[in-house]
Amino acid sequence: MTADAFPASAVASLNALQGAFPARRKLELERFARARPSPADAVSMYTEYTQWRSDGGRPEVLAKDYASMPPFIFSGIRSQGRANDGTAIVFAELARLDMNLQSAETYVKALCHLMDEAVPPSEDGQVTLVIDARQVQGAANQNAMLLMPFIKECIKVVPSMYPERLRRAIVYPVPWMATMIVSMVKKMLDPKTRGKLMIMSGDDKATSPCPAGELLEFLTIDSIPRHAWHRHAALDPGKVEKALLAASCGDQQEDEDDDFYSASEGEEDNSAILVRTTARKSSKTKPSIPVSIRLKDLAAGQVDEEDLERGPLMVGKEERAFLLELLAEAKERQPPRCCWPKWCKLCGHRPRFKQ
Repeated sequence: MTADAFPASAVASLNALQGAFPARRKLELERFARARPSPADAVSMYTEYTQWRSDGGRPEVLAKDYASMPPFIFSGIRSQGRANDGTAIVFAELARLDMNLQSAETYVKALCHLMDEAVPPSEDGQVTLVIDARQVQGAANQNAMLLMPFIKECIKVVPSMYPERLRRAIVYPVPWMATMIVSMVKKMLDPKTRGKLMIMSGDDKATSPCPAGELLEFLTIDSIPRHAWHRHAALDPGKVEKALLAASCGDQQEDEDDDFYSASEGEEDNSAILVRTTARKSSKTKPSIPVSIRLKDLAAGQVDEEDLERGPLMVGKEERAFLLELLAEAKERQPPRCCWPKWCKLCGHRPRFKQ
C-alpha cells in the first residue's frame, strides 16, 4: 500500500468494520474501508470476504489449485523480482491457459494463491499483475473469446476479495483486432479498477518482441521469471545473453555414460559457445559428432533441430525446453530455403539436398 494518509471519507467505514469485526487486523480492514466509503457497503463486502476465506478461499484450497497448474502459467514472487516501484509481481502467460483442461475458477484460485504469497492477507502492500498476451510455441493459444470465462472470474473475485491490493495490471501486447474485447472488459470493471488497467498495444505472435520502451517504466528484466527472459530480451539484451550462457555452461555431468565438453574446450571464440553435447555411448548407439551450438546461430535460426535431438543436452529440463522453444521461434523467422542445385546467391542459403 502507498504511504498516502488514510482518507477522511473512509473513516466512517473503518469504524463500522472495527465495530463489526473487532478481532481483525486494522491494516486489513483499512483496505476494505478505502474500497467502500459507505459503512454498510464496507461491512457487507468484508462479510462476503470472510465467508469466501472460510470456504473456497481457504489457503489450503488455493494452494491445491495452484499445485494442479502446469508450469509457467503463473509465476509468483519466488520466480522473479519486484517492479520498479517496489510492488510484488505476479506474472501470467495467457497463451498457456487451456479452458478445456481446467475451469476458470481453478485458474483464478491459483492466481489468488500467488497474490496471497506476494502479500499475506493481514499485511500491508500491493501487487503489480503482469500479463504477457503473446502466443507460446506448443501452448493452447486460445483466443480471447475462449478465455472470457477466466477474465470474468478474475473481475468477479480479485476486486472484491483483494480490494486495494492491486497497484496496476499490465497487459501486453494487445493487437488492434482485440480492441472490442478490451472495451468489453473495461465496461465490466469498476471505475477505480479500470484506472489501474494498462494496455500496451502490439503484435501477439510468439516471435513478436515485448514493448520494452513502455515496460521499462515499470519493470526490469529481473521483474520477469527466468523461463520468459528470452521473450523479454529487449529489456536487457546483454544480461539475458550472459544468463543464458551461464546456465548452459554451469551444469554438471549427471550421467557417467554421457560425454560433456566444457564451453572453453577447443574453441577460439569461447564466449559464443552455448551448448555442446554428444550422444549417450552404448553398445547399440554409435557416438555422434560433438555439436557446438552458438547463441548467434540459434538466434538466427541456423541450428538444425537434429543437432538438439542428437544427444542429451547438458542442461536442466527447463533450459532444454527453453532452447527448443527458442529454436522453433527462430525457425519461424527464417526465410524458406530454395532448392537450387548450387549455392543460391539471391538468398544466401545452401541447397536443400546435397548434390
